[in-house]
Amino acid sequence: MTEQDPQGSPDPQATRPSFALGGWMAGLANAVERGLARELAPYNLTPMEFNLLRFCLIEKGEEITATQLAQMLPVDASRVSRIVTAVVDRGLLVRRRLPEDRRVVMLHLSPEGRDLTLRATGSMDAFVARLMTGVDEHDVEVFVSVFSQMIANHAAFMEQYEE
Repeated sequence: MTEQDPQGSPDPQATRPSFALGGWMAGLANAVERGLARELAPYNLTPMEFNLLRFCLIEKGEEITATQLAQMLPVDASRVSRIVTAVVDRGLLVRRRLPEDRRVVMLHLSPEGRDLTLRATGSMDAFVARLMTGVDEHDVEVFVSVFSQMIANHAAFMEQYEE
């Protein structure tokens, strides 16, 4: 249904494809964020904490720096630092300074962090499977392609402001 102004005329903003797309994206982001938060609550993790721990798990036991995590996560370095501190304080992540350069801090999952991340990953996989019910593989490929391009466009746009 098209939104209308008080006189009954269609709202020109609501009929523009870019406006509708923004609304759909916001709705999807909100639904996914709420769903992730609900799924992660039993693990006492926020979605961002889970993503950070999951990236550490993907490194398969290798250490990673906070700078590398900031490049993988869609947040700035100061927020990554706060998230790292929170999960280190809970014993899920371990910091280690390099002996040859004490300024560099390496991060890796603790055994407890690895176990929790693996269990939470199972819940996340089940959540995503429920979201994807009725969506065929071709539509998933198109979705990933479109959103990947939009993210790349955003990154290029943001680089203009950093120069």
